Amino acid sequence: MGAYVKDNASCTSEILFMGTTGLRPWSLSTPPPPDCDTEMFIDVIGPTAFHTTDFENVTLTLEILSPSGAMFVRDPRLGSVLWGVPKADGTWDESIVPSPPTSVLRLRVPQKTRIVSTNPNDGLSFWLDISGLPSGATLSFHAAATADRVLATTASCPIEMKDLAVGETIKGRFG
Repeated sequence: MGAYVKDNASCTSEILFMGTTGLRPWSLSTPPPPDCDTEMFIDVIGPTAFHTTDFENVTLTLEILSPSGAMFVRDPRLGSVLWGVPKADGTWDESIVPSPPTSVLRLRVPQKTRIVSTNPNDGLSFWLDISGLPSGATLSFHAAATADRVLATTASCPIEMKDLAVGETIKGRFG
């Protein structure tokens, strides 16, 4: 059964959190990308006190821990979200088209957006496809989010999602 753990148990965040996360069989009417039959969704959320706050550069950084060979693949529901892969100098390359499968990924929404959460199934949802996940295997990955406001930058507590199985959803506010 899937669960999450903070990378640093003493980390606290009052503004930005990872929310409902799930892994499920492909559900769109269009065929999945090659070697993908699983899709993942993960929400970046904020408390209702920030319902009128615009954020920019909402960023979700992900790294697959297991199984070996599993990769994130761009899902059509990502739309204009920027897909970044790491470069050797520690920066991110967001210019590669088409987006290459990767085990380390940064997704970024540069335009103003709201991340308010009023229930467990909202906020800013990111959709990804997963390749290389053997039947019956679970997915473990690191996740962290950041966002810019007018006067400050905020960050979630980095977390590790462990053993998320296909067909499983973990609801809540993580970190």
